[in-house]
Amino acid sequence: MYKKMYLMDHDYCKVPNNDDFTDVEYLVEEFENVKPYLPTALRSTAGTQTDAEVKDSAARRCDCARKRARMEKELRRLRRLLAIERAKCRMLKAKLRKLREELRILRAIRKRQEARKVAAVKRFFRKILYFGNHSF
Repeated sequence: MYKKMYLMDHDYCKVPNNDDFTDVEYLVEEFENVKPYLPTALRSTAGTQTDAEVKDSAARRCDCARKRARMEKELRRLRRLLAIERAKCRMLKAKLRKLREELRILRAIRKRQEARKVAAVKRFFRKILYFGNHSF
């Protein structure tokens, strides 16, 4: 799907389909792997070029340089966004770990409190059974 772009004369000029990119990391990876070279097209006349062809290729090369610069700027922006998202993810994971630890502690406390309540009820019934109703 994506390999077709490398067969073009100016591979980084082609705008890929939106469905080619699923997430930011994939987009960054693809922009990093873009080929910087411009393969020469096969000419019908061996070694001779007309002035129009030279101007056309220079204009295309200039256009490609602008597009490449724009892509590199976009790549820097995406890397910045990616770094921000990774930092948020790390922060949320740390917060989740902290909350899980707190929940574990609260569950242990509740379990102890319930055990104390059960023990108090058992003591109460033992007193009644041992001493009878006159013990209160």
